[in-house]
Amino acid sequence: TAAPAMLKEMSTTYQGHIDTVFGNVADRELEPKVAVALSNVTHHGDQGMVTIDGKRIFFNHYRKKSEQMALSGDVEIACYGHDHVKHVEKKGGVLLLNPGTAGGMFQYPSFAVIDLQTMHCSFIEITV
Repeated sequence: TAAPAMLKEMSTTYQGHIDTVFGNVADRELEPKVAVALSNVTHHGDQGMVTIDGKRIFFNHYRKKSEQMALSGDVEIACYGHDHVKHVEKKGGVLLLNPGTAGGMFQYPSFAVIDLQTMHCSFIEITV
């Protein structure tokens, strides 16, 4: 999740594809409009699913929904971000992940990197 202004900034500074969902303080009208105008952004609404290298990755804002998806066994990775605290664990053989906060809320800015072959997750923390 990202505010529309941050989404524009990320879109210009990161050349890869960005998939995003609504957060709990989302501008539900503006976010999708901004995303559509950015060629490397897809906005999925309240939840999203992508497949990368054969791994199904579910993402939404809230932990409870991601835990439910993890326990369903229908995905290999289930992500959330509501509390902004980096966290990773296995739930029913599925990686349950909160990558932390790119904006630095409650802790240093961080993001997660997952090796999709080994399913090993590393957190990258940016300290200033």
